[in-house]
Amino acid sequence: MPAFLLHIQIRPGCEARALETLGAIEESAHRDRGCVAFTWLRERDDPLRFTLFEHWRTQADLEAHLQGSPERWQSFTPCLAAEPRSVPVIPVRQLGAPLGQEEVERFAGDWFERLNRHADLAEMLPLIADDGLEMVFPERTLRSRADFADWYAAVGRAYRDQDHVLKRVQVTPGTAGTDVDVAVTWRAVATGDGSRIAANAEQSWTLVRSQATGEPAIRTYRVRTFQPIG
Repeated sequence: MPAFLLHIQIRPGCEARALETLGAIEESAHRDRGCVAFTWLRERDDPLRFTLFEHWRTQADLEAHLQGSPERWQSFTPCLAAEPRSVPVIPVRQLGAPLGQEEVERFAGDWFERLNRHADLAEMLPLIADDGLEMVFPERTLRSRADFADWYAAVGRAYRDQDHVLKRVQVTPGTAGTDVDVAVTWRAVATGDGSRIAANAEQSWTLVRSQATGEPAIRTYRVRTFQPIG
């Protein structure tokens, strides 16, 4: 759930236009999908300084908002006295909130989507915990981010055209995090001989909320069953 503070300073003489334009942008943003909060604030002691607090359900919602109607903001930029300064933030209540079914389903979909396109390692690491990690695959057990990086590189060399199709995501509150039961169908092409591979897998995850990002992160990941298809 991305959240930001955006600080801007406007030029003298643009005060009225700022109130009109920023108010209209705020009203429009509240109609956008996934908008949790979007509020422009003006400093009481300096009418040339404004701060936006925005909070979105997903990164995709934020990106859709940014691509939606940029004309109003672009026409306002001549009023800016300096480059805007964006600061990522995490709402405190998010850090302590339990992980629910909807958030876990989004996380699982994002995890497998990144595996499908073999995303850069920098995109994968925030999705796994940096302490207490244990990931048990048929071929290897991983206990650190360094282990994951090595395993992930090997998978990238061994397979291409990977496709993971989620069949089940069931969430249960656990004592050490949120327990998740996952069923997925995996298909890929072996880079060595070009053969096609497919299997049904059942997995058990434990997710925690990362205090660094406020988002879910995998602490334990066990492949319980791995049944080849065909």
